[in-house]
Amino acid sequence: MASSGTTLQPLKARTDMASASHEACRHAEAVLKARLEELLARSRSVATAGEQLAIARQLTEGRAIGYQNMSLLLQIQERARKLEGLAEGWQQLFEVMPNDRTVLRHHLLWLTRQGRGDLALELLDRWLPENLERRDIAFTRAQILDEIGQAEAADALFARLVERYQNRHAIRIDAAKRLLKRGWIIEARAMIAPSAQGSSAAGRKLAADIEQTCAMMLRYEPEEALRGTDYRLFALKHAIRHFRGRDRRREVAHEHEGVALVTGSLGPGGAERQMTRLACHLQRDYLNERKRIEGPVEVIVKSHRKSIQASFFLPDLAKCGVPVSELDQRTPVAARKQALADPELVELLGHMPPQVHYGVTRLAPLLAERPREVVSLWQDGACLIGALAALIVGTPNIQLMFRGLPPNIRRDRFKPEYVILYRELARLPGVQFVSNSRAAAAAYAEWLDLPLDRFHVLYNGVPPLSTDGSEADERAWESFAARTADATETIGGVFRFESDKQPSRWIDLAHRYLKRRPTARFVIVGHGRLFDTVRDRAIQHGIADRILFVGHSTNIGFWYSKMDVKVLLSRYEGLPNVLIEAQYLGIPVVTTPAGGSAETLLEERSGVVLGSADEIDYDEACAGIERMLASRDDPERGEAMSHVALRFSVAQFVDNFAALAVGR
Repeated sequence: MASSGTTLQPLKARTDMASASHEACRHAEAVLKARLEELLARSRSVATAGEQLAIARQLTEGRAIGYQNMSLLLQIQERARKLEGLAEGWQQLFEVMPNDRTVLRHHLLWLTRQGRGDLALELLDRWLPENLERRDIAFTRAQILDEIGQAEAADALFARLVERYQNRHAIRIDAAKRLLKRGWIIEARAMIAPSAQGSSAAGRKLAADIEQTCAMMLRYEPEEALRGTDYRLFALKHAIRHFRGRDRRREVAHEHEGVALVTGSLGPGGAERQMTRLACHLQRDYLNERKRIEGPVEVIVKSHRKSIQASFFLPDLAKCGVPVSELDQRTPVAARKQALADPELVELLGHMPPQVHYGVTRLAPLLAERPREVVSLWQDGACLIGALAALIVGTPNIQLMFRGLPPNIRRDRFKPEYVILYRELARLPGVQFVSNSRAAAAAYAEWLDLPLDRFHVLYNGVPPLSTDGSEADERAWESFAARTADATETIGGVFRFESDKQPSRWIDLAHRYLKRRPTARFVIVGHGRLFDTVRDRAIQHGIADRILFVGHSTNIGFWYSKMDVKVLLSRYEGLPNVLIEAQYLGIPVVTTPAGGSAETLLEERSGVVLGSADEIDYDEACAGIERMLASRDDPERGEAMSHVALRFSVAQFVDNFAALAVGR
């Protein structure tokens, strides 16, 4: 719930209290309600809401409060964006207050965020069915439909409400606000126009602001182009076009030095690991006066405080003395308050898509404080946040570091902003498109209709791993080895238990392989959201006794040393480090062709690439494993494995990055 010391206890349950005591409790609840309403009214920004939440939790700590007050407490927590426990809190309130519209609204929003939109719509139909005779009910339903992603149904209901209640300006104003939030500026103007004069002062101001924005955008695009499209995409396009004539050579050298590496978080992903490794090596070079790049290195993240996972690599950076800045902790600075000379650009910058706006108001002021020679943006989300911000402050060298397949393939990550952003950036000097595999570069080039030579390939730098293990590792292995003493081979996997890695198919492959070779055993290292589901699948197949689920481990090399073949069945990949790490230790690999997987190995010498990442041919995979097992005694195997040291060494990676970053 909202506070560990707060319990939910409805007043009606306290029937055994004496009348006087009951009245005292009612009075205390009323006083608390008034205080929480006051705190909620003050929660106009995230920072202010955080302050009010601390006060609210002090007021409610250690006491039982009623449903209404718990609802107020959760609303303050929502505004403070302290997400832990909110979904459960609204679920609990909904079970006892399904007719409360505030509770219903928040519960349905959380269901939608959790990917349960169908259930949210079903509950909305059950508890708030459409009834145009009740204006308040229909109005609330239209608002909730919009908020849970049912835009078409919401627009249709708003249209019926506007037609039926033509003199109710509040309906038009709310509908216009929602269209504006979607970026449909032409439709918002048409919606609010009849209320432009007869509504409240706030309504008149909104109408004037919409009209002003329309006038601005119509200087750049015809009305038909803007209709039914988020106008902020066009604002982004024309903001980037302001920099077509930029001359990166004009920047005074001493004003721009060092490199900023920008990413979303410091979570335990391959891209974050590579960026951390690069930052540490560049910082050591700087401190030792080996200047691959002039000046120090800094890492900038959106946030590393949302969870323990988000700060996974923070200790490594701290150990190397790499400073880390967190954008979420910075106060936003509007474009009009920054030192920008072009009023037309400033006007456009006030109308950016949300993630770009975030970068303009947080990252750009940070970069302006200490101008960098290189701003390197790691992964698509960071490119969206950082590219325009780096242009604004005149960064000479801007890198877009693509770490896997493009968002048009990975639809869960797709945003329409990407196409406009990348195509416009491709026309600017000093902007580099960098991929960690040829396969990913080709996929981006095809998607964006850009020549392949516009992309640079910078392979990952992967160090050989130590094969030492902890005492706990040794005990876990010895116990498993004793239970599977008949094993003739050990097949391994190292991956996160997430859908992209297809861990359930890995278990299905193990099941099939055991039918062919019953004395095999399996070791899987990693964790993730699907861990329990995958382990249950092994139990259902009746093979759990032949699989060691290691979980998360910091001693990956130890577990590689126990494997005869390493298998990766990912659907999506960038350039998988785990395939390189295994080959460093002489372990052959079997992999799907996802991303740049095939580029990490020598076909049929150090590994096997399967025919498809979408449809796993288990017999093909089993045969591939068997062929790699048969090569265990091949004297040429060591020579085949040596290619990873030539192509994927850390020294080569850092040298190539530095040469690319400063245009050598």
